[in-house]
Amino acid sequence: MKRTVNTLSVIMVCLLCIFMPIEVSAAKKKSGEDLNGNKWKYNSSTKTITFFGTNALQNCNTSHEGLEGDWFIWKNKVEKVVVKNGITQVSTENFYGFKKLKIVKLPKSVTYIGNAAFGETSLRNIKLPKRVKKIDSHAFSSTKIKKIKLPKGLKYIGSGAFEDTSLQNIVIPDSVNLVASAAFWGCDELQSVTLSKNITRINVNTFCYCRKLKKIVIRSKKLWDIDKHAFDEIPSDATFYVPKKMKKKYTKLLKKCNLGEKVKIVGLRM
Repeated sequence: MKRTVNTLSVIMVCLLCIFMPIEVSAAKKKSGEDLNGNKWKYNSSTKTITFFGTNALQNCNTSHEGLEGDWFIWKNKVEKVVVKNGITQVSTENFYGFKKLKIVKLPKSVTYIGNAAFGETSLRNIKLPKRVKKIDSHAFSSTKIKKIKLPKGLKYIGSGAFEDTSLQNIVIPDSVNLVASAAFWGCDELQSVTLSKNITRINVNTFCYCRKLKKIVIRSKKLWDIDKHAFDEIPSDATFYVPKKMKKKYTKLLKKCNLGEKVKIVGLRM
């Protein structure tokens, strides 16, 4: 009996010796390199991860094990992300699901924010570089962002880009010619929206379930369509401000939407 117990003890010790070094070495990894040659470094005392390089950050896929970046071992610790100048893109799902992430600093070299790049984080505010041209689908969805200034050179806002955020007001610059479907879906705190002069269509569910949205300024004179579900579930007493010369046309477009009886459409000189 003693011999059997001793044998089992030896086996257990051997197994611990085999597997423990792997876990310890993984836990101690505080720096690395992504698939595009950019380097990263994690500071455990400040809970900050910093990226250095001259390329786009690699695309990640959090739904498949092993396809996310190796910095994801710090996913449940990181509170701050710093991207150094030279890196050109924050790519797909780079920080998706980093629940404790509150602060992000981006350099002037970044021109693109990828699909779900910061989705499902605790991000509260972010300063976007002036060179950002495209904010892709769900880039900031389900974050705690309350305000954001969109750069004047921005061209495109993807589907669900700001879905389920805490945004209170948003001004879409005139450089934007496309806001994709559900871009601001479920923004419960959103109170006012000013649309670009170059918007030609307001897509399905763009401002759906924005239950505090009472002021919508449409500056574009190029609108040819407003999807009938673009403004579902906004307040029944919301007011739309439109170019005076386009009031008749836009009133017809808005009438096909699911709007309350008290909604006002006001024509202004723009």
